[in-house]
Amino acid sequence: MPDEAAVIREGICWPAVFFGPLWALRHGLWFVAAGLAAALIGLGLAGSLLRPDPATAAAALIGFMLLVGWAANDWRRGALEDRGWRMAGLAAADGPDAALFRYLETHPADVAVPPDGTPPTVDDGGAPAPRTEPE
Repeated sequence: MPDEAAVIREGICWPAVFFGPLWALRHGLWFVAAGLAAALIGLGLAGSLLRPDPATAAAALIGFMLLVGWAANDWRRGALEDRGWRMAGLAAADGPDAALFRYLETHPADVAVPPDGTPPTVDDGGAPAPRTEPE
């Protein structure tokens, strides 16, 4: 029986939209956090040099952060793969616990396994993790 699963939602990551570099640090994405901070500083410097009207500056910032949110979960999946995880599959559900349950129900012998093999948990940013015992 596998020991740990990371359930990562497909689509836009709203915490990354609103918290950008802090979200990246929370998930151990150090280079992503540094790049986001540098890009935000660059946007601020460009805004002070070019002096666009407030609507244009706001649109540029909102557009940039929406792009960050759209790519965030892909960056997180890539970082997990770099750390030795593998993607076991997809499950459609209303939340991370339901997705893990549905996936395990349909694929009992095939889940994402970390290199060290620790007790099963769901890494979704703080929600309680379901525990399963080996048979």
